[in-house]
Amino acid sequence: YHQQNGTAMGTSVACIYATIYYSYHEETKLLPKYHSSLLYFRRFIDDIIGIWIPSDPSDSKWKAFKADLDFGLLRWETEELAHAVNFLDLTLSVCTDLRLTTRTFQKAMNLYLYLCPSSSQPPGVMKGLIYGSVRRFWLQNSNPEDYQTVISSFFTHLRARGHTRE
Repeated sequence: YHQQNGTAMGTSVACIYATIYYSYHEETKLLPKYHSSLLYFRRFIDDIIGIWIPSDPSDSKWKAFKADLDFGLLRWETEELAHAVNFLDLTLSVCTDLRLTTRTFQKAMNLYLYLCPSSSQPPGVMKGLIYGSVRRFWLQNSNPEDYQTVISSFFTHLRARGHTRE
């Protein structure tokens, strides 16, 4: 392929350019126009999360907002309004009692390519991989059963990469 437009993906400035480019659109159009309906709005590169307050039963303002997300050559895929959403590596849910719960989200296509024990890394790196992941899973999961599930899966994936039970 021969790229004829834009910044090559994978370069150190590509994310910075994309963030600056789209932030102009956010600050000049989206936020001023829809601030009364957006209780919460954050973007991380090409992932957006927000809390939308419906203003009418037909959701015409929501439809207009989705159309206004596109800017220049950028096109966004949106999900319909829901009480649960996958954002980065979390599933965030609003319960009927308005309590927020979180759970680790892992894409179906995730290859779980954790470092192999034979990979010439200092011993602290392997310990840090395991400790850091266990801690992250603990902090991400509101429900202890979800934590147990993701830890069991993590153990299985580490074993598949050649780690010993110990």
